[in-house]
Amino acid sequence: MTIWNDACPKMRRAIFIRGVKINIDLCEELEVSIYSFPMKYCPIDDPKYFGNRDYIGRHWNRKFIRAIQAF
Repeated sequence: MTIWNDACPKMRRAIFIRGVKINIDLCEELEVSIYSFPMKYCPIDDPKYFGNRDYIGRHWNRKFIRAIQAF
Protein backbone atom coordinates (compact mmCIF):
# COMPACT_ATOMS: atom_id res chain seq x y z
CA MET A 1 0.00 0.00 0.00
CA THR A 2 1.61 3.22 -1.14
CA ILE A 3 0.01 5.37 1.55
CA TRP A 4 1.49 3.16 4.26
CA ASN A 5 5.00 3.06 2.81
CA ASP A 6 5.22 6.74 1.91
CA ALA A 7 3.62 8.22 5.02
CA CYS A 8 5.65 9.61 7.89
CA PRO A 9 5.87 7.37 11.00
CA LYS A 10 3.13 9.28 12.87
CA MET A 11 0.79 8.96 9.88
CA ARG A 12 1.50 5.21 9.53
CA ARG A 13 0.69 4.75 13.21
CA ALA A 14 -2.52 6.77 12.82
CA ILE A 15 -3.58 4.69 9.79
CA PHE A 16 -2.96 1.46 11.71
CA ILE A 17 -4.82 2.64 14.82
CA ARG A 18 -7.75 3.84 12.69
CA GLY A 19 -7.98 0.41 11.06
CA VAL A 20 -7.95 -1.34 14.43
CA LYS A 21 -10.72 0.98 15.69
CA ILE A 22 -12.83 0.28 12.59
CA ASN A 23 -12.47 -3.46 13.25
CA ILE A 24 -13.42 -3.09 16.91
CA ASP A 25 -16.49 -1.04 15.97
CA LEU A 26 -17.52 -3.59 13.34
CA CYS A 27 -17.07 -6.47 15.80
CA GLU A 28 -19.36 -4.77 18.27
CA GLU A 29 -21.93 -3.69 15.68
CA LEU A 30 -22.12 -7.04 13.88
CA GLU A 31 -21.46 -9.21 16.95
CA VAL A 32 -18.73 -11.14 15.15
CA SER A 33 -15.00 -11.64 15.52
CA ILE A 34 -12.82 -9.94 12.93
CA TYR A 35 -9.10 -10.51 12.74
CA SER A 36 -6.86 -8.27 10.69
CA PHE A 37 -3.28 -7.18 10.45
CA PRO A 38 -1.17 -5.04 8.13
CA MET A 39 -0.01 -6.96 5.09
CA LYS A 40 3.70 -7.47 4.72
CA TYR A 41 5.00 -6.02 1.48
CA CYS A 42 7.03 -8.41 -0.67
CA PRO A 43 8.72 -7.10 -3.83
CA ILE A 44 7.50 -9.76 -6.27
CA ASP A 45 9.38 -8.22 -9.19
CA ASP A 46 12.77 -8.61 -7.43
CA PRO A 47 14.27 -12.08 -8.09
CA LYS A 48 16.23 -11.90 -4.83
CA TYR A 49 12.99 -11.92 -2.77
CA PHE A 50 10.50 -13.48 -5.18
CA GLY A 51 10.72 -17.02 -3.80
CA ASN A 52 10.98 -16.22 -0.08
CA ARG A 53 9.69 -13.95 2.66
CA ASP A 54 13.01 -12.51 3.81
CA TYR A 55 12.36 -8.95 2.65
CA ILE A 56 11.96 -6.43 5.47
CA GLY A 57 11.04 -2.87 4.49
CA ARG A 58 12.80 0.24 5.72
CA HIS A 59 10.10 0.98 8.33
CA TRP A 60 10.03 -2.57 9.76
CA ASN A 61 12.32 -5.00 11.55
CA ARG A 62 11.87 -8.62 12.66
CA LYS A 63 10.77 -7.53 16.16
CA PHE A 64 7.96 -5.31 14.74
CA ILE A 65 6.78 -8.09 12.41
CA ARG A 66 6.74 -10.59 15.28
CA ALA A 67 4.79 -8.16 17.47
CA ILE A 68 2.10 -7.82 14.77
CA GLN A 69 1.96 -11.61 14.41
CA ALA A 70 1.43 -11.90 18.17
CA PHE A 71 -1.84 -9.94 17.95
